[in-house]
Amino acid sequence: VARTGRLIIADVASPSGGCSAEIAARVAEADAVRALKAPIRRVGFAETPTPCSPQLEALYYPDHTHIAQAARECMKG
Repeated sequence: VARTGRLIIADVASPSGGCSAEIAARVAEADAVRALKAPIRRVGFAETPTPCSPQLEALYYPDHTHIAQAARECMKG
Protein backbone atom coordinates (compact mmCIF):
# COMPACT_ATOMS: atom_id res chain seq x y z
CA VAL A 1 0.00 0.00 0.00
CA ALA A 2 2.81 2.40 0.83
CA ARG A 3 4.54 1.83 -2.52
CA THR A 4 1.55 1.89 -4.91
CA GLY A 5 -1.14 3.65 -2.91
CA ARG A 6 -3.61 0.97 -3.96
CA LEU A 7 -4.95 -2.33 -2.61
CA ILE A 8 -6.92 -5.01 -4.45
CA ILE A 9 -7.83 -8.11 -2.47
CA ALA A 10 -8.94 -11.19 -4.45
CA ASP A 11 -10.53 -14.00 -2.45
CA VAL A 12 -12.63 -17.02 -3.38
CA ALA A 13 -15.17 -16.21 -0.68
CA SER A 14 -17.79 -13.64 0.13
CA PRO A 15 -16.35 -10.14 0.57
CA SER A 16 -18.46 -9.63 3.71
CA GLY A 17 -16.96 -11.13 6.83
CA GLY A 18 -14.24 -13.06 5.02
CA CYS A 19 -10.48 -12.80 4.66
CA SER A 20 -10.74 -9.79 2.35
CA ALA A 21 -12.72 -7.88 4.98
CA GLU A 22 -10.13 -8.75 7.62
CA ILE A 23 -7.22 -7.63 5.42
CA ALA A 24 -9.00 -4.35 4.62
CA ALA A 25 -9.66 -3.80 8.33
CA ARG A 26 -6.02 -4.43 9.23
CA VAL A 27 -4.85 -1.93 6.63
CA ALA A 28 -7.22 0.63 8.13
CA GLU A 29 -6.08 -0.16 11.67
CA ALA A 30 -2.40 0.06 10.68
CA ASP A 31 -2.98 3.60 9.49
CA ALA A 32 -1.81 2.54 6.02
CA VAL A 33 -5.16 3.79 4.77
CA ARG A 34 -3.65 7.29 4.64
CA ALA A 35 -1.36 6.15 1.82
CA LEU A 36 -4.27 5.00 -0.37
CA LYS A 37 -4.85 6.92 -3.59
CA ALA A 38 -8.04 4.94 -4.33
CA PRO A 39 -10.57 2.96 -2.31
CA ILE A 40 -9.71 -0.63 -1.37
CA ARG A 41 -11.18 -3.01 -3.95
CA ARG A 42 -12.32 -6.49 -2.90
CA VAL A 43 -12.97 -9.17 -5.51
CA GLY A 44 -14.91 -12.23 -4.38
CA PHE A 45 -18.18 -14.11 -4.67
CA ALA A 46 -21.33 -12.20 -5.46
CA GLU A 47 -23.49 -11.55 -2.40
CA THR A 48 -25.95 -14.23 -3.51
CA PRO A 49 -26.50 -17.92 -2.76
CA THR A 50 -24.18 -20.28 -4.62
CA PRO A 51 -25.83 -21.35 -7.88
CA CYS A 52 -26.32 -25.03 -8.73
CA SER A 53 -26.14 -24.62 -12.50
CA PRO A 54 -22.63 -25.14 -13.95
CA GLN A 55 -23.13 -22.20 -16.33
CA LEU A 56 -24.13 -19.84 -13.51
CA GLU A 57 -21.44 -21.23 -11.21
CA ALA A 58 -18.79 -20.29 -13.79
CA LEU A 59 -19.99 -16.66 -13.58
CA TYR A 60 -20.18 -16.78 -9.77
CA TYR A 61 -16.51 -17.44 -9.08
CA PRO A 62 -14.13 -14.48 -9.43
CA ASP A 63 -11.60 -14.88 -12.23
CA HIS A 64 -8.94 -12.88 -14.03
CA THR A 65 -11.55 -10.68 -15.73
CA HIS A 66 -13.03 -9.64 -12.38
CA ILE A 67 -9.56 -8.86 -11.01
CA ALA A 68 -8.59 -6.90 -14.13
CA GLN A 69 -11.81 -4.86 -13.90
CA ALA A 70 -11.08 -4.06 -10.25
CA ALA A 71 -7.54 -2.99 -11.20
CA ARG A 72 -8.84 -0.67 -13.92
CA GLU A 73 -11.33 0.89 -11.49
CA CYS A 74 -8.61 1.26 -8.88
CA MET A 75 -6.29 3.05 -11.30
CA LYS A 76 -9.07 5.56 -12.15
CA GLY A 77 -9.64 6.48 -8.52
